[in-house]
Order: sequence, then C-alpha cells, then structure tokens
Amino acid sequence: MSESNRDYFNPLGIPDEISEETGTIEFNLESSNITDTSVNGILISDVQRGTSRFMLRSVKGLDLIFSHWNVNTGIREATVNLQGLDARKWLYVAFTWSKQGINLCVGDLHTPNLRCSKGVQREATVMLAKDGELCQVGGEGVHLSYVRIITDGEELLSSNAWQTWDLTLMKVNKLFEGFALSNDYFFKSTLAQQCLVMLVTGFEVYTRERFGEIERFKLKPADTEELLRAFDANNRHEPERNTFIANGGTKLESILEVPDERGIINFQNWDKCKKAYKKGYGIVFGKLLVKGEILGRLHDYFGYRHKIIHSKYEMNCLNSDKLAEEEPQYLYTETLKEGQRQLIERARDDFQEFIGALHEATTKIA
Repeated sequence: MSESNRDYFNPLGIPDEISEETGTIEFNLESSNITDTSVNGILISDVQRGTSRFMLRSVKGLDLIFSHWNVNTGIREATVNLQGLDARKWLYVAFTWSKQGINLCVGDLHTPNLRCSKGVQREATVMLAKDGELCQVGGEGVHLSYVRIITDGEELLSSNAWQTWDLTLMKVNKLFEGFALSNDYFFKSTLAQQCLVMLVTGFEVYTRERFGEIERFKLKPADTEELLRAFDANNRHEPERNTFIANGGTKLESILEVPDERGIINFQNWDKCKKAYKKGYGIVFGKLLVKGEILGRLHDYFGYRHKIIHSKYEMNCLNSDKLAEEEPQYLYTETLKEGQRQLIERARDDFQEFIGALHEATTKIA
C-alpha cells in the first residue's frame, strides 16, 4: 500500500487502484442493522486513495451519508433518508464521484424506486499533509486564513498556495487602511512601496507552491524532462537531484528544492516563471483570461520591486529614469485626478486578477 493509501475501515474491500477522477461503487447489504434507531451510528467504510477519501456511514438509523474528500474539490456529502427501508433483509447501495459531483443511491427489495441524493458542498478545506494523510481544515462558520502544524520539529502541514496568496491580499488590504490614518506623505509612499514588495513576493510564493501542487494533487504530471532542458541543460545539479530522489523525493520536488532548497527556477522572475508553467504544464500566461494590458504591467511590477529593494533612490516615482519621455508614475500620490485610482491599488487588482485566472487554469488542466 502506498504512503497516501490508507484503510481506516475497509470491509468492502475497496482496491488501491480505484480512480480518483470518476467512479462508482455498488454493493448489497444483507441482514444489516444500519436502520436500527437504537444505534447511534455505524461506519460502513472509510478509505483514503491518493488525494481522495471515501466515507460511508449511517447516523442514528435515519440517514446514510456518503462523504467525499478531495484536495481539489473539498468536502462533499450526499445524504439519503433510510426511514421505511427494510435493511434487515436486503439493501442495495451505490455511490458515485467525479469532479462535477457525487451521488448516493439506496433501495431495498420492497421499494420500487431508488432513493438518490446529490452531494452538497461543505464549508471546509481539505489539505494534504507531508506524510500523505488528508486533513480537514476549517468548517461551518470557521474560516482559517493560515495554518501550519509542526510535530517534533518537522512540518506536518502548512497552508496551500491559494490560502497563502489570500493571506497576502488580506495583509495588503489591511495596510491600505493606513493611507487614511496619516497625513504624512512620506509614510504613505513608503507604505505603498512595501505593499508592492509584498504583492511580488506573494506572487512568487503562490506560483512556486502551486507549481508543485499541480502534480502532487494529481491534476497533471509535470514534464520534468522539458523543465530540465529549459533550466539545467548542462545537468549542473544532477548529482544533488539524484541524492534528493534517492532519499524519497520526487523528480519535480528535486527541481524545486535542489540546490539549497531554492531549486533551479526563479519564480520571482516573470520570464522564468512564465517559461516554467509553459514547459512544465503547457499553461501559457498569454492565454489566461485576463485583460491583455495586465501582463505587461505585471512584468513591470517585478522590475519596480527590484528597484525598491536594491536602489539607493526614493522609488515612489517608478519611472524616474524616463521622465524625459513619460509622464511620472507614482505608486501613491495626493493629487489624483477625478476617476483615477492610486497606482498601488491598480497593482493589487492586477495581481489578484492574474493569480485568480492562473489558479482557475490549474484546476482545469488536462
């Protein structure tokens, strides 16, 4: 049994090789007590296969519930009421799953029609721990913006790429509130610059983490050979990668981690990030569903971030070296014309739109 396959309770004999994409399991129960209202609940099956978990249980003899967990589709539950069914003799049960939805059907010898139910999405996130186990984070009325679990000094679980990006946006929006709290222009321009730095860093963290998740969440395997030809054609780090893989890492993980836990792809470089997604997964940034001018502006933001971090000059005016040919562009200005927005606000929205489109593309990748 692979590390990510777990049999918590498997009397149905669900095999290791079942498809996570789509499938159906059907069986008959004979002389069952699942409709016994004196029993609080009965677990019929609970198994994990890869990045999916399949649970079937009865609750107080009244309902049969099929729960499907998946890192890409979250938690969905289908419920069929059992009242009036005669499980003491014979009961037919079938449940199905796919990206589009899940279903549960139940019937007995005396019922002419099956009772069927479609799945309902639950308010919870499914995360894949480093040891391969699926975990539920959050729930009804509970929203977690960030999570990290460390056991015996080892990280067991941490927020996924989208959660981390969402947290970055929350922080940037919170900093935006500072513009109204002070009349100090220097403070406001400094705040705007730090927001841009955070947005570019958030982009890097999201694109790097999501790059690994696409394969790890079984959306699509990465073309590692194409990535190596593009980013390490001379095999400079091949010995280190081989050692990493021999110690249990995957080939893609070795590309992202070797050398020095940085890997061979710089996701904070717009052109290299763009090349990585095209070579690794066939995702073309230019074909994402965003306004065309956003791509050019995003490219510029990376250069602006570099200037803010490394230049000795004040960088609220982003194009100070081109003022002979261009109108000045200020990240923050107190002389906005009617209908204008602060450039830093436009930058935030550009990043938000692009990463939203990229994330959508990765969920529908084929």
